[in-house]
Amino acid sequence: MGMEKNNKTANSSDFEVTAVPQSGRKSLWTLAFIFAGWGLNSSEIISGGTIAAPLGLTKGVVAIIIATAVNCALAVLLAVPGAKKGLGFALMTRHTYGNIGSKIPSVVISVVHFGWYGILTALLANVAIQVMPSLNFKIVAIVAGLAIAVVAAVGIKATAIIGYLAVPCVLIVGLIGVFKLTGSASTFMPGTGGSTIPMGISQGVGAFAVGSLLACDIARFSRTKGQAALGVCIGLFIGLGFVRVLGAMSVLTTGQPDIVLAFAALGMAGAAFLFLFLNIVSTTDNILYSTGLSLSNIFRWNRVYLTLIAGVLGTVVAVMGLDKFFGAWLNFLASIIPPMGGVVIADYYFVKRRDFCELEDIKCPFNVFALIAWACGIAAAMLNIWCPAIDGLIASILVYVILMYAVKKSRPEYYCRLTNTQAKISAQ
Repeated sequence: MGMEKNNKTANSSDFEVTAVPQSGRKSLWTLAFIFAGWGLNSSEIISGGTIAAPLGLTKGVVAIIIATAVNCALAVLLAVPGAKKGLGFALMTRHTYGNIGSKIPSVVISVVHFGWYGILTALLANVAIQVMPSLNFKIVAIVAGLAIAVVAAVGIKATAIIGYLAVPCVLIVGLIGVFKLTGSASTFMPGTGGSTIPMGISQGVGAFAVGSLLACDIARFSRTKGQAALGVCIGLFIGLGFVRVLGAMSVLTTGQPDIVLAFAALGMAGAAFLFLFLNIVSTTDNILYSTGLSLSNIFRWNRVYLTLIAGVLGTVVAVMGLDKFFGAWLNFLASIIPPMGGVVIADYYFVKRRDFCELEDIKCPFNVFALIAWACGIAAAMLNIWCPAIDGLIASILVYVILMYAVKKSRPEYYCRLTNTQAKISAQ
């Protein structure tokens, strides 16, 4: 009877504190639609325009394609272990940072995400007011913020439905906009200069680094590692790559980085609102879903309630206009997430050789070397040698591998406790 009750509880949840069983896995195309919605990020429209404006169309598109490929590669690196073990990023950090240590990455992710949720909710309200000036900003922000919070609280099923609805509509409206933008100008504007393809690539990679590293929150529902990798690539190239190219074309034809204003200049104000509305809804839904998973790792409460609480906090940020002050702070926080993910990548592929133990076998409460590697990654990102996101990622991987190798050679028993391999060694 007790086992039956536990199974019922697990099946009614989104497996926020347990691995996703095979019975809870989704099809490749379901994941691809969710990932496409993940990539349909309104801020990435501006990212595409920022990359292309100084480079021009040809070089700009080359930089966008390469940056999107790198973002896909980073996402795949964490999607594969996520699918293999059925774990999202918050639970994977338990393997690397320890049961208690993993709460630190979860706090950082939660703060970043509910802040961004507020910013995007405010953007959604402003877009609505552009189309219907009689609307009240605070009322629209409250209704939109709470409505999306309810959808995110439902879980992966609702997220999939959002993807099924948003992705085709956004692609259709976006393609119409592409043809209109192309036809509105005999030639594209030349690049303004002051940038290079490597600089454009670094901008693109950094802009979606957080999204790449949290892709395992969706990939954990994949039936196989191959499906997870393929779903990431299909979804991100369709979603992320498309909106970036659209942003590039918008800037180089109309001079407008704001897609609503660019579409409105072409007589497509209504279509622009639909495009950005669905775009923001799919993005905020994914953001809040990941926030709920991270908060579940901290408090071990019901994910539904935690997601709703995060949605309310994000809505408060939007309504009070605090989003204006969150920008610089959130950008700083976002810059420290890639090194955090780099430590997990190093732990899975190089230290544990693609073999995480079961969650219940994790005995390490706190891995101080993971935190040291993360801190070194943050320091490397602050130096801004090439691209902060990539600099921090590479530095954290190298430092963690070196530190763990040194511990293994000098204190093998302690190494076993840190890596949760003592059970395997005793069995051998």
